[in-house]
Amino acid sequence: GLPADPSKARLAFEDAAQAGDPLAALNLGRMQADGLGGAKDAAAAKLSYAKAADQGFAPAQYALAVLLLSDLPAGADEAAMSARTQAETLAALRVQQAAAQGYPPAQELLGALYLNGIGVAQDTSLARAWLSRVPQP
Repeated sequence: GLPADPSKARLAFEDAAQAGDPLAALNLGRMQADGLGGAKDAAAAKLSYAKAADQGFAPAQYALAVLLLSDLPAGADEAAMSARTQAETLAALRVQQAAAQGYPPAQELLGALYLNGIGVAQDTSLARAWLSRVPQP
């Protein structure tokens, strides 16, 4: 198992992520995003999530999208608005990848993105289609 000490667990996840383990990269990203076992670092978390997402790991694609959407650049100037649009577009792409694999949280988020026109063109019929795929409890 993993060490109970968060800093040791983080090191173990770093080693496994560097060896190509997508679950380890996802868990490392979570620790980095939350500041467990070390400094809170959203930029490092994005890189860890992206490493797993690039391997087609749906939970990491979803986690990266959520982090991108929760860490949007602020400001009303052209550069900030452009950066925000880029982040929203990348988030929507990652959510689409995870949703296409049948990952329910991504399907629900993708429906919401289509409903609100975030990172994708607003499309209520696509929103309904994706939301209808989400399993009901």
